[in-house]
Amino acid sequence: MHVLVFGQSNVANRVRPTRACKWAKVHFDGHVSELSDPIPGASGRKGSVWSRVAHLVKRSGQFQSFCITNVAKGSTSVADWLPEGELFAALCDQAAHAEAINRPVTCVFFHQGERDNFLGTTAADYFETFKRIHSGLILRLGSLPIIVCQASHRAGITSEAVRNAQNQIQGQLDVVPGPDTDLLGDEFRYDGTHLNALGADRFAQSIFETLLTCSPETTPAES
Repeated sequence: MHVLVFGQSNVANRVRPTRACKWAKVHFDGHVSELSDPIPGASGRKGSVWSRVAHLVKRSGQFQSFCITNVAKGSTSVADWLPEGELFAALCDQAAHAEAINRPVTCVFFHQGERDNFLGTTAADYFETFKRIHSGLILRLGSLPIIVCQASHRAGITSEAVRNAQNQIQGQLDVVPGPDTDLLGDEFRYDGTHLNALGADRFAQSIFETLLTCSPETTPAES
């Protein structure tokens, strides 16, 4: 399994504390290394949820390998990821680099919404923007599973508009519904927005369960 991650800081390097999983791999710019926080390619200098996901994947025995390519950037709005923008181009470049070294991306993961909570983005604008992103992903990357989370919790407040848009995305577009991190209140966050160790562990478990449902590479663990 090779997961291409984009979105905001809670799937980048803003989780506490740092961790590593030497069994798993991280890819960036055509180079592969052991998965260790902070993950290259993503913003932030702290820990990540992906080191925790990797441990769950390894323990399960469900996949022969696990690799992450992470281009998530803190404080980005959904509009920052539109196909005509630099961030989307960088995302596609990383997928191409992975293909070139025979480590093709098998799944795309999107977790974002906190910035649009702050901006007051309407449900209609959020949905229409992501619809264009979704079309761009299919055009550039093909029919990979695209996991879309629900996320809007910022400074202790969630956004009904963003959540409504994400519900609409999950219901109307060809995506895999991802975890709902708005269910993780302030006790799971160290600053009202970013996940602490308990929040990251809960999120990682939900991500792992979602990956099991969306990947054709899932195989029974060996006895």
